[in-house]
Amino acid sequence: MKPLLISIDDQDDVRASLLRDIAVFEKYCDIIDCESADEAEEVLEEADAKGQPIAVLICDQVMPDKDGVSFLKEVQQDDRFKQTKKMLLTGQATHDDTILAINNASIDYYCTKPWTPEAIVQIVKKLFTQYLVATGMDYRSFEGCVDMDVVLDSLH
Repeated sequence: MKPLLISIDDQDDVRASLLRDIAVFEKYCDIIDCESADEAEEVLEEADAKGQPIAVLICDQVMPDKDGVSFLKEVQQDDRFKQTKKMLLTGQATHDDTILAINNASIDYYCTKPWTPEAIVQIVKKLFTQYLVATGMDYRSFEGCVDMDVVLDSLH
C-alpha cells in the first residue's frame, strides 16, 4: 500500500495547481485533495482504518470552517499521526499565525503562495523522505522521489 499525500485547500484553482505540481509523486504515493479540514479528517480516519501510512499533509491556512494551524495542531496531537510531515501553505497568514504554526502544530515546513513548481516538488520530496526515515520505511522502494541529502543526514 502506497503512502498517502494529502493536500487541503478550499480554493479549486489552488488545489488544481498544487495537484499538477506534485503529480510527479503519483508513482510512489496516493495523492488525495480535500476542500476542507473536515474532509481531510475523514480521509485520515479512512486511511488509518485501512492501515495506509499518511506521509505528508499540505494544508492551506485560511479556510472557512477551520484554519490550517488549528487542523494541523489537532493532527499533531493524535498519536496515530505523530510521524506525518506537515506543511502550511498560505498567502494570507500573519506573523503570529506563523509562530503559532511552528510552536503549536509542529509544522515541518511553512510555504508562501505563490510557489514555483520546482520549489514545491523539492519541499515535498524532503518531507516525504523525512517521513520514510522517521518511520523506518525502506527508502530504496521510493528512489525516484527521495531526497538523498536527507537520507545521508539520517545516517550520521
